[in-house]
Parts: sequence; C-alpha cells; structure tokens
Amino acid sequence: ANVRSAGKGLLADVVALTLTGRRFPVMSYTNDREELRKKITTVAVEGERLILLDNLAGAVGNDTLDAALTTDRWKDRLLGGNRMFDGPLQVTWFGTGNNVQLHADTSRRVCHVRLESAEERPEMREGLRHPDLRGFVRSNRGRLLSAALTLLRGWFAAGKPRHGLKPWGSYEPWSDVVREVVVFAGLPDPGETRVALQTSADRDAGAMAAVLDGMERMDSGRRGLTTADIVTKLKDTDPAPDWMSDMRSAVEDLCGRLDSRQLGYKLRHFARRNFGGRMIDKVGADGTKTTRWGVFEVRVGCSRPELSPVSPSSPASSGERGAATGDQGDEGDDSARPTSGPRPAPVPWEDFDAFYILMTSRGWMWPQVLEWLAAPAGAGFFDIRSDDRRRLIDHLDRLPPRSGSKLNP
Repeated sequence: ANVRSAGKGLLADVVALTLTGRRFPVMSYTNDREELRKKITTVAVEGERLILLDNLAGAVGNDTLDAALTTDRWKDRLLGGNRMFDGPLQVTWFGTGNNVQLHADTSRRVCHVRLESAEERPEMREGLRHPDLRGFVRSNRGRLLSAALTLLRGWFAAGKPRHGLKPWGSYEPWSDVVREVVVFAGLPDPGETRVALQTSADRDAGAMAAVLDGMERMDSGRRGLTTADIVTKLKDTDPAPDWMSDMRSAVEDLCGRLDSRQLGYKLRHFARRNFGGRMIDKVGADGTKTTRWGVFEVRVGCSRPELSPVSPSSPASSGERGAATGDQGDEGDDSARPTSGPRPAPVPWEDFDAFYILMTSRGWMWPQVLEWLAAPAGAGFFDIRSDDRRRLIDHLDRLPPRSGSKLNP
C-alpha cells in the first residue's frame, strides 16, 4: 500500500477467514538467511497452510525465501539436534507492507495487490459499507465459500475455456486454474500485476540501461571497453556531460562505488541478458588477458537470438571481425548462443574466481555445477580439458564459501 492503515491486514484476514474461519498466523520476516531458514523449517514441521509475513519493510527477498515460495517440499536440519526434516511445504504465503521493494528474483514469484488511499489517515474513514468487515465475513462465510466454488464449477461446466494467458513459470498448476477462472468471471488477469512489479523491483535493469547508453557513447568505434577504461573516463572527465553523470550514478548503484573489479563482476553477471533489445558481451581479445566489453543488439529469430552490433561500425580487418560480432564472448545459455560464425573461444580458466561468481550468478545450485563438471568434456556450456576440469574442482574446494557450500566431488 501507499500508506499505513490502508487495509492490507484486513484484506489478508478476509482471505483467511473465508478459507479457514480464523485469522492468519503471522510470521516476521528477516533478511538473515539462516534465521529465515529455521522459521520456514518450523512452518513445514507444523504443517501450516497459510502464513502472513506482516509489515514488510525495506528490501525484501533472498534465495531462501525464493526457494520456499517455489518448492512444495522442504529438507533441513531440525533445531536442537542432528535429525533432518524432509517433508511437504504446502504453504500459501501472503505478505503486507508499505511501498515494499522486492528483489528481482523474488518479484516474479509474487502476485501483487496494490492498495492506495488518498486519505492522510485512512484509519479514520467513515461511511464504510461493512464497518466490521471481519465480523461480516465470519457471519457470511458459507455464502462466500459457495460463491467462490460456484465460479470454479461454472468454469468446469463450460469446458474449462482458455483465454490465451501468458504462462507463469513455476506456478503452472495454479495459473492453469485460478487465473483462468478469474478471467472467465470477467475480471482482469491477476498475472498482469507481475509486469509492473518486476519493472519496479528490478533496480539493476534501470542502472544497466544507463550503463549501456554510456558505453555506446564512449565506444563509438565498436572496439570494446575494459572496465578500467570505463571507470577512468567516469572519474577523469570534468565537466561531465549529463549522460556520463547518469552512467556514473548507475555504476555506483550497481557496485557501491567506482571500482573496475566490482564492475567486471557485475558485467559478467549480466552478460547476454536482454535489456530493452540490447545486451552486453565480451568482444574479443586484444593480445592480453584483459576482457573488453561491447553493446550488442539481440535479434530474436525462430529459435535462438542472433547477435549483431547495435549500429554499423567502420570496415574491420579480418582480425577485428571477431570483436565486431562479439563471437568470442562467454557462451552463456543455449538460447543465447550465436546461430552462426566461428566457434567462441574457450573461457580463460586462469580466472577461477570469475568462474565461481559466474556459476552462482546463473543461479546454478552446486549439484548442477558438479553434474556439469563430471560430464564428458565439451558436454556443458564450456569447452574444458579434463586436466583443467580437475584443477577447477580442486580450486573451488579451496575457496571460502560465497553462495552455497563448496564442491565435494
């Protein structure tokens, strides 16, 4: 909601009272992953079906919450011992808060309801149709349940018509029934609330758009920029034009400060991601181990996006054409590989730390990484010799944990 006392908790209680006849069990949210994991395990053990995260504030979302919102089974160590719990997590999660900022990965898992009031003190409103709404729901729970089930029955009796709704990944069973019933009843598709929510939640997308704009202006010759080039120009240009000031602010938002190493990690994290039809990728080697980055247009064909420079560049020699097409970049996911051109150069395995961050930024869990490392050479996203594979595993085992546990092949 946009203001306190707009009716967030009341609306949530209407749902709980209609379904169960009692108000929501409330759980506090914490950004501490370990503490949140323990709370979720307790919820799973007790078999709760509805949970309200009340009065959320600030930035909300992490990998632990994302897992709980998506999975229907939970495994974790029980408190006070070494026994493991492995059982169902059949919870529908609700949350309330004022102008909550969700992390991008969490926002796609949320069906957003926005309440807005123009009142300075909404709690003092008068003239409500049901001044005691909770009491009304308790007294009329049977009628409300019957009305909801009638909608479901009507949709089934009509042959379960489809309305061409966009899919909602990870929630297909719910989407295929509940969303369809809502639209069948003549109401807007609740899934459309994700679009505005994800746009506001993905703060990095706005910052990256400014970075891509600035890189296009800095690199008019389309030869690529190192992160050191970018940071040096941002620091040393005085007076800075407006577009460069915007780019500097964007880099500081992404990295916390103007730092070439942190910027490099961020660019690897966002490599080949589509930002309004553009993407950032490596543009080839310059005879050193320095990575150069360029901006490319994403052209989506029948099956895979095709990569090409955003704007025409001056004629290049044969040694520069690889840099112009971006074909020597990190191959990324299958769907983002170039459809033609020379085979991309292997990833430089000297930079094991970069690989570690790259894998975790892709959202791979360690079993997936281990499965890939155990596969025959060339079977995964990268081309790597077996002796380099062994060195990589040994190196990863020596690293301090950053995101998940270390590999133990």
